[in-house]
Amino acid sequence: MIRTARAVFESIDSKYELVAQSLGSSRFESFLRVTLPMAKKGILAGTILAWARCIGEFGATLMLARTTKMRTETLPIAVFLNISVENIELDLAIAFIMLVIAILTIISIKLVASSR
Repeated sequence: MIRTARAVFESIDSKYELVAQSLGSSRFESFLRVTLPMAKKGILAGTILAWARCIGEFGATLMLARTTKMRTETLPIAVFLNISVENIELDLAIAFIMLVIAILTIISIKLVASSR
């Protein structure tokens, strides 16, 4: 998210803030009223990408929190736990949920990108 937000803020010309400051705004006000609204779509896209990355996290959860059913269970860990007990029907349901989440994430990113 930080990379995406940084790229967006770097692409905004600082002249807009300077014009706002010449019209009486403070530096903070010009940031809030000029720069931040111009960067909001990029920040939103970065947030969606960061969330999508987090939803599929497996390794860090497995290493740090271990796998405890109904306690440290994320969707990828649920698939891992259900495969180990051969619960294929539940695995397919979880995989479908993850697929829907991935499709909704892609659609969200496309909507944010197309509204620029």
